Amino acid sequence: MRPRTLLLLLLFTVAVVLSGCGGSGQNLVTLAGDYFPTDAGAEWTYRIDVTAWYGDDEAQTTGTIDREVVEVVDVAATNVLQTVTYRDFIHAVPPPALEVPAGNIIGDYLAYLFNPNGALRSWDEQFTLLDTNGDDDADRIQRFAEGPPGGPLTAVSPARPFIFMPIVTGAQALNSSPLVTVPFFSNNDTLTGQVSNLGVQYREAHSFLNQAARPYAYVSEALQATVQFNGREGSCDGYCKTSLAYELGPVEKDIDLEYRLAGQWLRIHAFVRATRYRIVAP
Repeated sequence: MRPRTLLLLLLFTVAVVLSGCGGSGQNLVTLAGDYFPTDAGAEWTYRIDVTAWYGDDEAQTTGTIDREVVEVVDVAATNVLQTVTYRDFIHAVPPPALEVPAGNIIGDYLAYLFNPNGALRSWDEQFTLLDTNGDDDADRIQRFAEGPPGGPLTAVSPARPFIFMPIVTGAQALNSSPLVTVPFFSNNDTLTGQVSNLGVQYREAHSFLNQAARPYAYVSEALQATVQFNGREGSCDGYCKTSLAYELGPVEKDIDLEYRLAGQWLRIHAFVRATRYRIVAP
């Protein structure tokens, strides 16, 4: 069954702003459309372009990410329609060739960020599709577990909003995680206390993957976390801006993160854009 999807946005002048929990006095706009495909076998291919800075030095690197729905399980339980597992397979991305002095902790941390067994390892995420109004159609989707493929999955903190398909609505949440995996952030075991706060959203006709213009939703997330690496402690701050296109899901991410560690500063900017999307027949 293909879930009916809803996107609740607050109309504010010419933009549409995150609605909070639909509080009093807010005019909500309902947009129909499948911005978060859960079809078994759905596949995406992304190109990732990374620019990194250390001091006055700048370097670039590039790679690819494959994303797919690897499992859809129907669940006979109250208000639960099914669970869906997404997998991100991150191909090896060469680290940017920054001129970091030998023995500098930032050089070690940069290597960790681009290590396929470190922050860029492949990743599974599980979502539950919920029927909250009893009409036998899913109207909410909740991200509830994550981990490496084939390994144990870790529960995502319940102190987070529901996702009204296609994107998160509700009050800003501490101890949350981004809607979809963010390279260098949510896969990163050196980070603790991750915070993902939502910002402004809007939608308009847009073209993705060389297809005809289609509506899309835009989600801005402010990201914060504590860095603990090699016995030292620092911080991670930045943003992730995600575009989700009608019937194509997440098609573009603009990520900018700053890491501060042992008095050193490292900035990573990653632009991730889908280059292919398809539904594989079962």
